[in-house]
Amino acid sequence: MSPFGKGGLRGILRTTSTIIEIESPRKSLKRQNYSEEKVMSRNKRSIYIERKSLLYKTAVEYGDYTINHIEGCSHGCLYPCYAMLMAKRFGRVKSYDEWIKPKIVSNAVELLQKEIPKHRDKIKFVHLCFSTDPFMYGYQEISDLSVRLIRLLNEADIKCTALTKGILPLDLA
Repeated sequence: MSPFGKGGLRGILRTTSTIIEIESPRKSLKRQNYSEEKVMSRNKRSIYIERKSLLYKTAVEYGDYTINHIEGCSHGCLYPCYAMLMAKRFGRVKSYDEWIKPKIVSNAVELLQKEIPKHRDKIKFVHLCFSTDPFMYGYQEISDLSVRLIRLLNEADIKCTALTKGILPLDLA
């Protein structure tokens, strides 16, 4: 059955190599306080952070709210990454080597469950993710979390968009 059919996932998936600027990144980055917990997972070192909020208002055409449930990106692009440069500018990461080791927001599901009722009537679309890739290579845990968040939003009749250079999960194909 199509992911856009009955009971399936609804939204738009965009695949690109472009990083898009979020509105007011300074506010978003300052609000995202976190603590780290390092764990070994599938021969890759996963780092977990906690945030105080997950849904952020934006002014882009394909998502009036955004979720960045990952910090960093494992793609290792050779060009200067806008998201990495912004994270470095605001003290979220110190180096490119730190950026390419993604940090997973461990309380993302709980935050979204609390925030959906507060914002449901205001949201047209939620975009995953302006500052990272929700389906990056080599991190099944990130892909699974992204699909879970999309499902939660869809269950609340909220559509999603996603921007990825990664591998699209079969659930969304």
